[in-house]
Amino acid sequence: MAAASSSTSDVPRRGKGVLCAAELLYLEDGVACNVREDGRACIDVRPSQVDTFALPKCSASSIVRSSENTVLCGVSMQLARPTNAPDEGEVFVTVDCSAALGVDGARGAAFDSVGIGEGSSSTSLQALVGDMVLSSVDKKKLCLVPGKLMWKVFVDCMVLKAGGCLLDAVSLSVHAALRTTTLPCVFVDDDGEEGENEFGQISIRCDEREVAGEPFPAEDVPIIVTVGEIANRYVWDMTSNEESACTGRLLVAVSPREHKCVGIQKLGASLVDISTLPTVMVNSQRVCREIFERLDRQVASQKTKKHSQQLSAFMRSMADL
Repeated sequence: MAAASSSTSDVPRRGKGVLCAAELLYLEDGVACNVREDGRACIDVRPSQVDTFALPKCSASSIVRSSENTVLCGVSMQLARPTNAPDEGEVFVTVDCSAALGVDGARGAAFDSVGIGEGSSSTSLQALVGDMVLSSVDKKKLCLVPGKLMWKVFVDCMVLKAGGCLLDAVSLSVHAALRTTTLPCVFVDDDGEEGENEFGQISIRCDEREVAGEPFPAEDVPIIVTVGEIANRYVWDMTSNEESACTGRLLVAVSPREHKCVGIQKLGASLVDISTLPTVMVNSQRVCREIFERLDRQVASQKTKKHSQQLSAFMRSMADL
């Protein structure tokens, strides 16, 4: 225990404040006893609220709120010619942290605790989400006419509040937004006149009704859970204080399809005992199963509420005729 304390006492800390040696020792002793500073066990995660359909001007959107993080995500789409692959669409992600507040209310105070690159958190978050989350999208399903027409999808995230395990909240907001995205129904006629529009000889008609569209291929889009090592034990869903005390991080991506582990990445220069990875993956699958089940209930409830509001609006419009 003393060795663990000395190895982390000089780590720069942000978030709620700098941890003194006594606070660090208290936190490490608690983790060693499987009782963390907020009473959770090492594998327990904090509840989060996910609200979909948060931005009416976007094709789809979500906002994730937890005790330390608030992330807003919007999805927009446009038709374009294929550029990279003739039979695939394209998905782009941006993460904006410029407006984020730390858990103590100070602007930008939490980014060092993210652990993915001081001063470049937006760039690092974008790279990780792109590599570990959006790479699972079946881009062939975004192609309408090979070599001529495809969907270009833009996923834009804004971090409003940043604390422990920020990447987890960003990945959850991206997953929630994409799973509620509907691709509009597009009718394509290859017999159009040359130069008729920007797509050449293609004539396009679009039915923007939600019932006519197809769901975005999000069935394999995973979420990420960050696993930190504190006092030689692994901890899930760390607080900002716990991130300050951890000596290494593992990022585990878990798919909603059968809750399979589809990716794992290590952050930082610390070493990882490879014999512990199977346990880390199994516990991460258990954590993500709980998150997905809670998300399923929240999304189903919000879809029912949205359809009820649409029906009420339709009935009112009919009554006014």
